[in-house]
Amino acid sequence: MVRFVPLGDAFLQLQTEWDERKTVRRERQEGEQIDRSDSPTGTHYEIIDCVELARRWVLPASWVRDHVRSRTTDSIPHIRFGRYVRFRWGSPELEGWLAEHMVNSSASASRKR
Repeated sequence: MVRFVPLGDAFLQLQTEWDERKTVRRERQEGEQIDRSDSPTGTHYEIIDCVELARRWVLPASWVRDHVRSRTTDSIPHIRFGRYVRFRWGSPELEGWLAEHMVNSSASASRKR
């Protein structure tokens, strides 16, 4: 004989936790920054490697690696874990570095005249 036990609040709690996990997973896949006000550090950013940054910026991975090395005067903001290099996707530092290196196409066109 099979007995069914009502789950009640426990089921609802598990369902809520599952939905939150799916939301976090989707945000990470989409590269959105995740704001968790209950966390001690506040905003969290997706941590990506050189290959992923190169893919998102549509550049060769070797170019990204060259712009992280110590001999570079203006390197891309990064985190170093020994020999491993990671980037905080969506962070103000990375966005600022990218904005500093953007070339305004209308300004460059006026210089050519």
